[in-house]
Amino acid sequence: MSMLRATHLATVKSAVYETRWEKFNVRRPARIVAVRPCLTGISVRSAETVDISQGGATFVVSSTAGLPKHYYLNILGLAYRIGCAETYRNNERIGVR
Repeated sequence: MSMLRATHLATVKSAVYETRWEKFNVRRPARIVAVRPCLTGISVRSAETVDISQGGATFVVSSTAGLPKHYYLNILGLAYRIGCAETYRNNERIGVR
């Protein structure tokens, strides 16, 4: 996208994307909760969290077919849902911020 059509946010630097965070290997079961198109409901699928840090997480799913780019990660045993945006997909391995 050319700078003429970009917003002012295109030039803003964020520490989230530039900082290297300490990773913790957790190997815990998790659920991915995604909102279906047109807000018609939610879809839930199982995952396994490989590692997690302040700036992101890596997890493995059985299939990435139909999985959107933005969803919630719910690590079993924790009361929180973490909003995620994908940074990469490598077969069944997914990295999020």
